[in-house]
Amino acid sequence: MNDRLTLIGAIDSGLYGRVYKAEQVNLGRIVAVKIIKPDFPDVADAIAHAKKLVQIGPHNNLVTVFGVECVTIDKVGENLPAVVMEWLDGENLGRRLNGPRFTRQETRRICTGMFDAVEHMHAAG
Repeated sequence: MNDRLTLIGAIDSGLYGRVYKAEQVNLGRIVAVKIIKPDFPDVADAIAHAKKLVQIGPHNNLVTVFGVECVTIDKVGENLPAVVMEWLDGENLGRRLNGPRFTRQETRRICTGMFDAVEHMHAAG
């Protein structure tokens, strides 16, 4: 892949990376890019997990991972290990978890979706 990405903005950070909204310049599309923290002790595991998601294929309840490569992001740096994923508009789950309680209907819908996704991943090996 080794695409040039133009940073649009930082979205959030987690255990092993920081997520940015970016434009994949050569394809003219908006993507989410998780830059893996170089000091994260399990960088190899994070990369292996993301590569497995590329191989699993599409599912309605899984974000599509386009690739796992070293990328260049304007104003951030070059040759950074990153997971390039589809950009999904919507509510940030981390923020939502700190907000109002989920209704039973929301809980059922979310859990059913997660179970379906896990079943899909297991079926794919």
